[in-house]
Amino acid sequence: MKRIRHQRVFAFALAATFPSSPAWALEPPVDEEVGDVEPIQPPGDAEGEGETVEAKNVIGTKGMVVRKLVPGHTEQNATEVGGAIFYERMLVDGILAVEGNLGILSAIDHGNVYAADLAFKIPFDAHANVEPYVGVGGAAVYETAHDHDIFAAGGFVTVGSFFWVDQHFGFDEDSTPC
Repeated sequence: MKRIRHQRVFAFALAATFPSSPAWALEPPVDEEVGDVEPIQPPGDAEGEGETVEAKNVIGTKGMVVRKLVPGHTEQNATEVGGAIFYERMLVDGILAVEGNLGILSAIDHGNVYAADLAFKIPFDAHANVEPYVGVGGAAVYETAHDHDIFAAGGFVTVGSFFWVDQHFGFDEDSTPC
């Protein structure tokens, strides 16, 4: 059985957030004197009894370049280009996010690759508009080639960063060294 490694060399994404919070919790007012954000209470709740919700959903599309390495079979090595859609949900604000990707890649004379992965990521607050992250996850890949079909699964590590243009739109760059 051949061992195949798919190494995502580069992925660049256009991302958009959408709220999972009710409208009253989306943009809390800023205390002008101190600059602190004041939590907003749900309508009808007494002071201090409401819950502020900060969950973030991110959806987007990715363009990817993947390098396929087949040790001992260099004629099967290929650079694959393709795209994916992704969804990310912040599970614990500022601590843990989960991201899922569904994608298709293609390489000349090497067929198509259909990929799905799920990653758990730890975000870091580097700047108001920059959010680097590290993560681990698992992936499944189904490759259709002229003379064979291959199914492979495995784990990966990823590093990257979101670059936010504003509160709702940004870019995601990541690489996945395996």
